[in-house]
Amino acid sequence: MNDFLDHFHFSEPTRNAILAEIKDPAIQAESSIFDAPVFTEQVAYRTVELSSGAVLTAPSAEFDEVFTKEPVHAGVDGEYKYSTVGSVVTEKVARSK
Repeated sequence: MNDFLDHFHFSEPTRNAILAEIKDPAIQAESSIFDAPVFTEQVAYRTVELSSGAVLTAPSAEFDEVFTKEPVHAGVDGEYKYSTVGSVVTEKVARSK
C-alpha cells in the first residue's frame, strides 16, 4: 500500500484517509502486483481541491500527465501551482460540488 501511495503522489491528507480505512496495519507494508484495469474500474478519477477553491479532476492513471505540478516556493512544502493545456469540451455550473 505504501508503494502504491508513493507511486501516485497522493497528498498527506489523502494518504491518511486511505490508510485509516485499512484495519490491519501489516497490509500497509505488503507488496502486491498492481492490476491497472481493476484499479481503473474502482478508482477511475482523481480529484485535487486547492485552497484557492479550484478543483482539478482527471483519470487517475493520467492525472500526473494531465496536470503539471510545481512547488510555488522552493523549500516550502504545501503550496503548488498546477497547469494544463486543452480545449474546452464542456462547461458546467452547479449549485454544489
